[in-house]
Amino acid sequence: MALGTSLHIHVPAHYIAHVFARRRFSLKGGANEELQFLKKMSYDFYKQSQLSWSCENKIYETAMGVHKNIMMLFKKNIYNNQSYVLIFKGLMNVLLKIREKKKKKNLQNVMHTFVLFFKRYIHLMNEQDITLLLDIKGKCNIKDKYIIEMITNRLDKSKKNNIFYNLNSKSVCIILNNLYKVYTTSETHIVNDIYEFYIVRKLSHYTLQQLIIVLYSLCRYNYQMGKVAHVLNYLTSALLNRCTDHTRGNEKLESCRAVKGGSGAGEGGEKGGRLWPFGKQDKYELILFYTLSCYYYCNNDIVRILAEQMEGKLFSVYSEKEICMLLSSICNFLVLKKVKGFEKHFSNEDSYISEQNKRKMLRMVDYIISCKKFLKHYSHFSLITIYIFLSKLGYFCEKKKEEDFFLKSVFSNVEEKNEKKNKLIFFSDDKEDLSLTSLINLLFALTLNMSTEVKYYNTLLRYVHVLIKDNLTYEKLEILHAKKIIAQESKYQEELNELIRLLTVQNIQLLCVTYTYLFVYNLLFKLEIQNLRFFLYFINNFNYIHSVYSSQHVSSCIHKEINATIFSVKKKKKKNFLLTNECFIFPYYIDIYLKAM
Repeated sequence: MALGTSLHIHVPAHYIAHVFARRRFSLKGGANEELQFLKKMSYDFYKQSQLSWSCENKIYETAMGVHKNIMMLFKKNIYNNQSYVLIFKGLMNVLLKIREKKKKKNLQNVMHTFVLFFKRYIHLMNEQDITLLLDIKGKCNIKDKYIIEMITNRLDKSKKNNIFYNLNSKSVCIILNNLYKVYTTSETHIVNDIYEFYIVRKLSHYTLQQLIIVLYSLCRYNYQMGKVAHVLNYLTSALLNRCTDHTRGNEKLESCRAVKGGSGAGEGGEKGGRLWPFGKQDKYELILFYTLSCYYYCNNDIVRILAEQMEGKLFSVYSEKEICMLLSSICNFLVLKKVKGFEKHFSNEDSYISEQNKRKMLRMVDYIISCKKFLKHYSHFSLITIYIFLSKLGYFCEKKKEEDFFLKSVFSNVEEKNEKKNKLIFFSDDKEDLSLTSLINLLFALTLNMSTEVKYYNTLLRYVHVLIKDNLTYEKLEILHAKKIIAQESKYQEELNELIRLLTVQNIQLLCVTYTYLFVYNLLFKLEIQNLRFFLYFINNFNYIHSVYSSQHVSSCIHKEINATIFSVKKKKKKNFLLTNECFIFPYYIDIYLKAM
């Protein structure tokens, strides 16, 4: 039976659960009977997993029962590619429905075990099963290096038994959208081959929605504007054509409104003689808006169309992750290019966002921030992300009350004491969603908002240390002890190189800007000793930007004072002086140079 074929059979959930429970210990028939049981079980379970369940326990128990049956069948070498993929997809559907943490974790463990069943059979899978397997692995964040290697081998046109020339437009979208999650330099040629063979010359084969996914994926693979310009132009032209009234050869852009009622998948709806390409529950307009902002593609007609659609979906359709995505897009459009205009690649592009579109974007921002009943349930990570974007927009300059909401939410536990150690603790003990980039950007956002709360800086810098320790695997780290690296000490040089790769130069720049801000406002001396040593480590060991104005280097009074402040709390004083390019000292970036005296 081909994947997606409808049998029009409805089996009640309680009956399926009963059958699974009864058959769990009675799979004693012949191989053919057991294979038929596998096929029926997989299809029934997949269909049930797509339904809305009022009780989590029932669908959870059903999923666990299916897994136990599969374990028994697999031991008997009863296998069918399509059936196993259907069950895997069913488990994914159940996982997305379950909210209880313990059950969710159990299902994740089941899926990590289940994926191992495919190892022996990936070489037999067709293009449809391969892409579905990759899709599920990507959505559920299941990582297995061997499975990924086997899948990429099947996608590699230079390998034997490959499926490269059997792909269709849907498969291409799934592959590009999910291969990114396991993407390394070794897969670069596969993405390039897919781009050259399936995209460049076959744009007309894709629906508008598929083109949006393709462009979004290429953006994540860091395809530059020059390489995807024709894809972008084709896509935006197609969208404008769908949303345009044609009158005697002249095109007059009308506001395209969302269509009431249902619409066919991928076809949108029709109103007033126009086809609107996105349905009421679609999110393609947001994905396109985000992608255009990443490429700094400014077409005010397109922006207006997308903004009008997004306005009506903010909290009714978009998740908290997607709200963050929207704010990131607005930030890209309104902040990064507000001084210098957008670079134009085509005649239909604009140099600046129109005032009308600015008002639409800021109206969405105001509405999002006004909905505290939704925001208060957002994760700390999402609140941090929103705070950072709003800070870049300068949103809190005149709205300190709104800033207080975010700071209180993010640092809700900052005043609590650890029973064993008298230390301030951060907002969460779970570091899963924390990243060095998010923490450092939060530090920088505090400086943009002129915050003088030293406890926030100390707490964030402490967690930067925690994440560095978690990510660097050396048995003995010296980075928090202001260790001066000597050229001959290759061990410490390697350690420093690893630290630079982990932090990135841009993040180190932001850290240095933060330290400078603290000095300017007479807060630097209030930092904890380890946080001062952390900065000293950089200025002692890291000459990370070569200024083109080298002839203008002069001793900076400000940075001599910073250096003096740090050395005043260091036990062993050494004569090291800090030179900086004063022309660009603050608030944009700082060039730090080490000059041993």
